[in-house]
Amino acid sequence: MGAITVQILIEETHSDYKGIKPTHYLFLSEEGISSLTLVSENLYTNEATFTKKVWNPTLENTLEDAFLMIALYVLKDEEITNYARDWFKDSSKNNISMYNDIDKENRLKLYELSRNIYSSLKIVVTIMDGSSILNQLKIIEDYQMEIEVCTTSYSKLYYSWAREKIEKGKL
Repeated sequence: MGAITVQILIEETHSDYKGIKPTHYLFLSEEGISSLTLVSENLYTNEATFTKKVWNPTLENTLEDAFLMIALYVLKDEEITNYARDWFKDSSKNNISMYNDIDKENRLKLYELSRNIYSSLKIVVTIMDGSSILNQLKIIEDYQMEIEVCTTSYSKLYYSWAREKIEKGKL
C-alpha cells in the first residue's frame, strides 16, 4: 500500500455547526496501484460498526470514484445501488477495480447519477501536496452536497535521502 495523499471525512447527518463529526473516512493511497479505502467508524458512539471497502480507482476519475463510493456505501442511494448491482461484475466484492469490474459507459452513467443526489452530507476533502486529484477538483462543483476542500498552504518537509529541509508556502 502506498502513502495516503487524500483524506475525506464524511458526516451523514449534518446540522448547523462548524466542523464535522465524521461517521465515515475515505482515504486515497497513491504510489504503485492507487486505492480508495472507505471505513465506517463513528468515533462518537460506543458501537463497533467498523466496515471497510477498497476500490482501485481510475486514474482519470479518482475523485468521481470516491464520490460514487460515498453514494453506494454511505448514502446507499437506491437508484445507484440497483444499477451497480446490474453493472458491476460482482458488486459484493470488498475490493473492486474500476477498470476491470465495470464497463466504462456504465461507470460514467453512475458518476452522472451520483452528481445529482441531493443530500445533507457534509464532506471535508483534505488533499496533500502532489496528489493526483489536485487537477480533478473542478468536478466538485457538480455535486449537490456540502463540501469543504483543504489543500496545502504551508509545508516543511525533511527529505532524509537528500539531507535537506524544504519549506513551501506561508503560515
